[in-house]
Amino acid sequence: HDHNQNLFRAAGIFPALCRVMEVHRSIAGVQEDACAALCSLCEQNEESQYEAFKAGSCKHLLAAMRHFEHDAHVQTQACAAVRSLSARITSHTMDSEIDVSDEIAVALLRGGIMQLLPKVASHIPDSDRGEQRALGVDATTEHGEHSDNDSDEEGEGRETETSLLPQLIADVTQILELHQHSHAQTRSHTMSS
Repeated sequence: HDHNQNLFRAAGIFPALCRVMEVHRSIAGVQEDACAALCSLCEQNEESQYEAFKAGSCKHLLAAMRHFEHDAHVQTQACAAVRSLSARITSHTMDSEIDVSDEIAVALLRGGIMQLLPKVASHIPDSDRGEQRALGVDATTEHGEHSDNDSDEEGEGRETETSLLPQLIADVTQILELHQHSHAQTRSHTMSS
C-alpha cells in the first residue's frame, strides 16, 4: 500500500485530484470518488498528507461537504478523507519539525469543519444511526469486489458504506478536538515565553 501511495504521489495525483474536484464540484459521484482516493492515498503516509495539503485538498473536501451536505455517500468518504489527512502519524518520516497533521487540522478548523459536522450528522439516515462499525469505508467483499447492497435512487451504483458515517464523524471530531487543544496549548506556551 505504501509503495502505491508513493507512486501516485510522485505522479502528481494530488493536484490532479484537487483539479477534478474543482472542475466537477457539482457531481456527487466524482466528489465521492475523489474523497475516497484522498482517504486511501493519505492513510498513514505523512508525505502524502503533506502533498495533499499543499495541493489544496482541505479546501476541496470542505467544499464537497458543504455542497453535498445531504448526501451520506459523499459525507462518508469526505469524513474518511479528513480522518486520514488529519490523523497523527507516530513515526515521522519527513525531515520537519512541523507536524503535518496539525497544519491540516488547523486549515480544516479555520475552514469551519466543526460547524459542518453537526449539520452532516443531522442528515444521517435513521437506519444508519445505530450501526457503529469501526474501521474501513469502502463496501467491498473479501475479494475486493463492490457489493451491490447500498445504492440509492439518485446515485445508483454508488456503494459507499454510509452506515460508517456516525463513527467517522465521531472519529473526526475527536481527532480535530485533540489538534485544537494541542494547538491552543502550543499558542499559549509560545505567548508566555
